[in-house]
Amino acid sequence: MAFNYQKTVRSIVLIIISLIILFIASYYVYEAAKKNGHNALIWTVLAVFAFIGTYLFLLTAFGIIINIGLGKSVWTMSSVQYVGELVHLVILGLSMGSVILILRQVSKKKDKDSLVEKPLPSFDGK
Repeated sequence: MAFNYQKTVRSIVLIIISLIILFIASYYVYEAAKKNGHNALIWTVLAVFAFIGTYLFLLTAFGIIINIGLGKSVWTMSSVQYVGELVHLVILGLSMGSVILILRQVSKKKDKDSLVEKPLPSFDGK
């Protein structure tokens, strides 16, 4: 099987796009957390790890599924090559979804009274 330069270039471009999206999303998480009174550094690091963790987990999971399909002769190598970029885009979207969930959380104003212990309600009928 010959080396496919076009496929390699497309894969590299998708990885660069993923890194650009990660950088932009991290910036928005940092700004939203800082504006709303959250610890911006911790939330940004959490968003980066969520993106990378989701990306790697799903990439591994799809890789295992594809290898099982190839091993059982369910798919041919040529059919798998065509869906590789689509799978990569789906994984990129799901990874971005994990960052969006974090962005939704840090976009809420931090409740300053959340650390104060509130008294429990009484059910005595009084």
